[in-house]
Amino acid sequence: MLERLKDERESVRLQAVCAIFSLQDPSDPDCPVVNELSTQMMGDPSAKVRKLCLEKVGLRQDILENIIMKTRDVNVKVRLAAYTRCSLIPKAFKVIQRQKLIKYGFTDENESIRMYMHEHFVTSWFECYEEDYLMFINSLCLDSDFKDCKETSVVVEHVLSAFFASKPHLELKQALNLNENRLLPLEDLKFESVLYWRCYLEMLRKCDVDEDEYFPELVHLCKYIQNYYKDKNDLDPESVEYFHNQFILQQLFQITMKYDFGDKFLQETLNALVGEVLQNAVLEEEVVEAIMKNLDYTIPDVNEQIKFVCLLISEISYEVPEVPEPEENNTNKLELAKLKIELSCLKEDLDVAIKEQNFLKAEGLKDRITEVENVIINCEVAESGEVLQEYEKKTDLGTLRKCLDICNGLLSSLRITTLNSMLMTLKDNTIQVLLSHKDETVGYKAMKCYGLCCIMDQSTAEIGIHLFCVPIDSYSAGTVCNTDRLLLAISAVVDMIVLYGTDLIAKPTDPENSFDEQHETIFKGGSSLTTIIQGLVDLLQDENTDVQEHASHGLCNLLLASRIQSHAVISRLILKWCTPHSNDEQLQKMIQRIGLTLEKLPRIRDSADELENAVLPTVKAIIKAPKTSPLAGVNALNIANFLIQLCQTHPQRYHMNSNLMIRICSDMLKRPKSVNNLTYSKMLLMFPLDEIDSTLMRELLTICDDVRNEVLDKLVVRNVIKFIANITSLMNQIGSIQEESDEDKENIPVNNISPQQQTSLDNIESIEQ
Repeated sequence: MLERLKDERESVRLQAVCAIFSLQDPSDPDCPVVNELSTQMMGDPSAKVRKLCLEKVGLRQDILENIIMKTRDVNVKVRLAAYTRCSLIPKAFKVIQRQKLIKYGFTDENESIRMYMHEHFVTSWFECYEEDYLMFINSLCLDSDFKDCKETSVVVEHVLSAFFASKPHLELKQALNLNENRLLPLEDLKFESVLYWRCYLEMLRKCDVDEDEYFPELVHLCKYIQNYYKDKNDLDPESVEYFHNQFILQQLFQITMKYDFGDKFLQETLNALVGEVLQNAVLEEEVVEAIMKNLDYTIPDVNEQIKFVCLLISEISYEVPEVPEPEENNTNKLELAKLKIELSCLKEDLDVAIKEQNFLKAEGLKDRITEVENVIINCEVAESGEVLQEYEKKTDLGTLRKCLDICNGLLSSLRITTLNSMLMTLKDNTIQVLLSHKDETVGYKAMKCYGLCCIMDQSTAEIGIHLFCVPIDSYSAGTVCNTDRLLLAISAVVDMIVLYGTDLIAKPTDPENSFDEQHETIFKGGSSLTTIIQGLVDLLQDENTDVQEHASHGLCNLLLASRIQSHAVISRLILKWCTPHSNDEQLQKMIQRIGLTLEKLPRIRDSADELENAVLPTVKAIIKAPKTSPLAGVNALNIANFLIQLCQTHPQRYHMNSNLMIRICSDMLKRPKSVNNLTYSKMLLMFPLDEIDSTLMRELLTICDDVRNEVLDKLVVRNVIKFIANITSLMNQIGSIQEESDEDKENIPVNNISPQQQTSLDNIESIEQ
């Protein structure tokens, strides 16, 4: 019966599954029946057999992972069977597996599967958790870092969208046990409850409901957040409770963004809270980012927002000593106030004198006004100098990191598109100074902020791009480099080239303006586009999947933006795309992105030559791949067919086809004993011939006859002869059509076949016989 599972007939395999599944022993890790059913479930060519095996196979931990993989099957019925099987056993899965199932199901391209997830799957799992909303949400939560939290949020939103469609809003609200101010009691404020609350309120915003019945008043919510952060501000940063506290703060400030800030009082209330929390609380970068986004809503004017944040950074950066104010200072302030009053009176008198046309008096008043203004300026400068002497700038790591996180939150705002004077000062006095800081985290955060400055200011980018090229060059040369800095450098360099063009990569006209010795060293050699692209191409083979993903993404963006035109880069991306990979999600996303880029490539202007020139090197690389290479398992002919079909989608396909056929024939003629020739000869039969002209046909026939005489491999010769026959047949058809159209004209032979072509036809007939 196990042998019959591999029978060539589908009906026999189906009967074998029905006959043998009852003999399984899932408790035995080596059970041959379970293993064979799992194998057929994963790889049988028949969707019916895969579906039946999926329904009958016994459950083990490794089998569960395979069933999850079947939710990505090409056949809709198999995917639906996988979800149906999984809907009955939620507690058998790990949390990450539950997240995968919900994420895959709710985003499936087939509507019937999405409907099943909404109407049956979630409900079935919900019943397994005693229909307790928070218990169910907790079973889907991962909380090791903010990346996990982000994935968890997406999953919970999918689940709540299903609940909103089938459950009363009041029932969903009761799960939270809100108090009279519609706030969650502080003792109930936990990871899963705050996530549920935030998602619940966001769902309400999309519905036509009275928000006053569900949303707390913003004033009460601000006071609530203030009490919470003060109560939890002394937690150990290494503890789990600290991370949960950070996540809760992030969720609470995401809730505040959902309010209507038309009222000036509400704007000022939330701004005061934002300033207080940023100044006094210990915060992670993701929390600072969430808090900063509120300012996009509460401060309508962009310049006012920048001013607010810059003043806040100054207050955090400088420690103001609490020194009692001396009497002399008070006297000076009183004198300064008197001078300002006198100045105001003088200006009023000047206006009156000008109206009365008393120009002599006006001239005297002007002189006095100038004297008073100079005295006031001198007093203010002296006073500010005394104050600055009393201020001491903080240099502890916590303060530096927080200031840079706030800078990053400000510069990340989509409202800010250029660097005004305040931002330039922030860049020069805070960000640039910390780029070479000895602490790795501070240096990375400063580098991130500087990259954002480069995106908004070209003059900064002209200097910055060389700074960001250093990690790429160093890593490619084998030097140990911080991975986070490398990934940031790749993204920054690619964004700058896409935004400003390749002319950006040039030696600065005034290297003396570079702000440190490191810059001067960089500019002595400079960076070129060639070294950058070569560095990114080399990183495609890195063992770190993050580095691979960033490098491929960067190259794809540069190609799509027409910033580089290189057949070598296209070839390397194709080889990366067709190389077998593991089921790692990040690698799969990379492969999908490369595939999408290849699909868009023919639509890009001036891409014909690069795409055409990439075909043969790619095929050669696969054919000549060593046995130890992953490319050894790739079918070169399939990739060749894919590339030829890709060329057919280009507007210049006629010229591309013509050039490729000539190149292939010429290559075979130059190297008659090459191992590439068999694949090349098969490629010739893949090209459409309906658009080529008679001149090219004759040229191809001449070259192919020479190839047929030079090449010794019989299979290659046979394919070449078939190609000759296809061309000759097409020429005869064209000739017949031409004869019919010219029947009333002078009889001009158009389908004469040369002796060489006749010889080719005779050879084909002899082979067929």
